[in-house]
Amino acid sequence: MIGSDEIKKHYGATPSKRAKSLGVKNLVTLSDKTGVPVSTLKDWSKTKPETFDKLCNLVRIASQQ
Repeated sequence: MIGSDEIKKHYGATPSKRAKSLGVKNLVTLSDKTGVPVSTLKDWSKTKPETFDKLCNLVRIASQQ
């Protein structure tokens, strides 16, 4: 289970660092794979963190197959 300090560290990180911590190379890769502009991904990392995390996880899983 993730502790509260780890959650704060994760959600306080920059969008790029969050993507990397979730297994995506960078925001450009995430944008290329999802078709979502980098600027929108940056916004979503703050306004829709669950959506951002799900996208990162989906891209990571897809790249492993």
